[in-house]
Amino acid sequence: MDAATLIRVQFAFMHDVVRQMMTNLTPEQLHHRPAGRAMSIAANWAHMVYGEDVMLALASGDTALARGE
Repeated sequence: MDAATLIRVQFAFMHDVVRQMMTNLTPEQLHHRPAGRAMSIAANWAHMVYGEDVMLALASGDTALARGE
């Protein structure tokens, strides 16, 4: 298995896990901010999506979608 295929398989697995965890959450649960410096589930999810975008762009030599170019 080459590196690109491995990355695709790992991201597909991660997507399935996250989808299963978040399926039954309400908007209130997704956006709840715990006390202290913790971020909401939604904010953490956005962080994961951004990170995936950047990693895939770096791996493929493209520009990240988040950069809007």
